[in-house]
Amino acid sequence: MRTITGAAAAACIAIAFAGAFLAENALHVPDHTRSPLLYAQAFARQAGAGISAEEAQAIAPGGVRLAGWLFTPAHPNGAAAIVLHGIGDTRTGVLGQARFLLAAGYAVLTPDSRGHGASGGELTTYGVREAADIHAWADLLMSRPGIERLYGLGQSMGAAILIESLAREPRFRALAADCPFATFEEIAGDRLAQHGSPGRLISWPLIEFGMVYARIRYGVDLRRASPEDALRRSRTPVLLIH
Repeated sequence: MRTITGAAAAACIAIAFAGAFLAENALHVPDHTRSPLLYAQAFARQAGAGISAEEAQAIAPGGVRLAGWLFTPAHPNGAAAIVLHGIGDTRTGVLGQARFLLAAGYAVLTPDSRGHGASGGELTTYGVREAADIHAWADLLMSRPGIERLYGLGQSMGAAILIESLAREPRFRALAADCPFATFEEIAGDRLAQHGSPGRLISWPLIEFGMVYARIRYGVDLRRASPEDALRRSRTPVLLIH
């Protein structure tokens, strides 16, 4: 019994440390690559005549400063699109999508998600806090002269964030969501499986403890990172690409 009790205690301690380690890695993105405006201006010249690029900034709840690029087409159609990158990426990763939207007359905003690139915020919360950031960006776009309609296009985590923002941002006419996750628990399990997790029996307690750790240590409830729930409560048309 002493051996069994000791082994069980050791297993619990190991799971606790592993869960905390996984939570820290999920919440912190180590690479904060910053690209100068000259990069965006060069892209604008290549994308087509008359397209301009400028720095864009927004202040999110809590005073977090967000950074992005705003591209204006040569022949505006009265609509704007927020194009959001995935985990560990920056605004430069979605310029391919910006190109065809600009050609169609859309103004395009490419933000760095919080905790990425030049945007502030120490934590990546998979939509829990980023949903309010999208609302701040929408306010900026809809205050610009000539912009009357708002759309969104996101990749991976960016797609999930846009869907989660629908509860707070009703001005989106439609979204295109390329490979969003359904819930944080699901994507965490998938990632562990990709890295050789022996199965749900082991990964489930790691994920559960990691989420408890994130809530206690940082006040972030990752159970709220659920595009699946957000879609249930929204009437905004969403094109799911997977």
